[in-house]
Amino acid sequence: MRARAALASAIALFATAPALAQESADAPDDQIMSVNGAWADPAKCNLGNARRMPLAEALRRVDTDFGRCVAIPVYIRDQALFATRRTRAPSEATDAQEERIGFYAKDRVTARAARHPDRRYWVIGNLSECDRQWPDVMVMGYCHYNASPAPILIVAEVRPAR
Repeated sequence: MRARAALASAIALFATAPALAQESADAPDDQIMSVNGAWADPAKCNLGNARRMPLAEALRRVDTDFGRCVAIPVYIRDQALFATRRTRAPSEATDAQEERIGFYAKDRVTARAARHPDRRYWVIGNLSECDRQWPDVMVMGYCHYNASPAPILIVAEVRPAR
């Protein structure tokens, strides 16, 4: 029954959140439902309509701009976005917690950036936080490995920054 309540909660949240999709594993009543991936719709959240802001501002505004479409100039490494090359480190490192934001995206959206980790990109998506996005649900990826509060970006598109 708890799994159904968590699923209903996740569905209700996605019904109110702007243009998000997710992959999940269905679970019987006695098991925990898990979210395996999520992404935003680029038709509704893109570089043309996103509010542009640096990473530090996005991290400060998670509470006030939850769900807002934003564009952040960053470097991509593992499951996290970093403001500078210097702060890029494995996502599990705890010393850069304030200087990073996790992300969820379709693999094809981030594939190019993964091949070029020293390039800066505009990452466009909906600003979120693990526990608020998926309350009472096991989430794989960044949220699974990072303590709350863990800010995240549900990515719609990635563009090279010039």
